[in-house]
Amino acid sequence: MINHTELAQQINDNNVAVGWWKELQENPDLAKFYIPMKLCLVHSEITEAYLGWMDKDLDDHLPQYPMFHVEVADTAIRTYDLLGWFGTQVSEDKMQQFSVLNSTPGEFLVLHHMVTEALECHRKGRQAELESWLVTLIYRCWAVSRIFKFDLEKVINDKLEYNAQRLDHKLENRNAEGGKAI
Repeated sequence: MINHTELAQQINDNNVAVGWWKELQENPDLAKFYIPMKLCLVHSEITEAYLGWMDKDLDDHLPQYPMFHVEVADTAIRTYDLLGWFGTQVSEDKMQQFSVLNSTPGEFLVLHHMVTEALECHRKGRQAELESWLVTLIYRCWAVSRIFKFDLEKVINDKLEYNAQRLDHKLENRNAEGGKAI
């Protein structure tokens, strides 16, 4: 059984080590902008998951998987990263309670709604509620994988392994002209 709190911390520790949180570590006052930026990246992964579901394409980076599966994994990875940064406890006992109740297109709106609520909580200084929305988003990602019958843990692990080797994820390449800024 996966320990979601440990996975969140592992993902965040790795992302801190490779510099994805460097600016915020150096200047904590950036949090009011930095956390919304990270939440926007979660939004983008949900949109990419929707496009993958619509187009039925294989993923560009992990072609052994449908794009939809990889983008749900990316949504979870970015969300785990935030939860790890906050030190949030993710309770396993609630995980199985979640099922996808909406139509598939509707489910993507629900996922976007959760990120929007998290952003609003950050904006209003309601940290505990922000974290609660992110935990709920993680639960929904796992529910989506159960409904669509794919091994989200395996896809997450494969994507983390792939990302560790990506040149565009190396700090020196990100800092170069035209590098990945966020």
